[in-house]
Amino acid sequence: MKDIDVQPFAGELPKEAKEASVMKLQATVDVKPQPLKTIRPFTAMIGDIPPLLRAEGKIVMQALFACFERQRYVKEGVVDDLVFGFEAGGIPKQLTMVGLKALWRLGYIRLTAPGHGTVDFESSHILKAWVTYEKKLLELVYGD
Repeated sequence: MKDIDVQPFAGELPKEAKEASVMKLQATVDVKPQPLKTIRPFTAMIGDIPPLLRAEGKIVMQALFACFERQRYVKEGVVDDLVFGFEAGGIPKQLTMVGLKALWRLGYIRLTAPGHGTVDFESSHILKAWVTYEKKLLELVYGD
């Protein structure tokens, strides 16, 4: 354990604040290095796309993989932003939605909407839903 001293606030406290105090805190710090995850090359990622995935799902998965490789990191986002970005790249909105639905059905992505928990593609909140990549998809993205 490492002792950490917390000192009182040195400036002027707001009038609604209570008197500052000193407290002792114990913390355990894990210093083991975490394994570094690296993005696999695009060709390796697309080579592992499941053959039974419907064509629209493959197109969306390839577009995601291209983004990950270009950015050099995995970034989750809102469905509407993905649709907009893919549409700017030439993938029609309807194709993106059908592809995302295919990935969702097979457990590659999860969708959540603020205040509504997990949502599905029939939800009126689908375009505002947050896309989270599941382990199944991330295993295709990261190398050792």
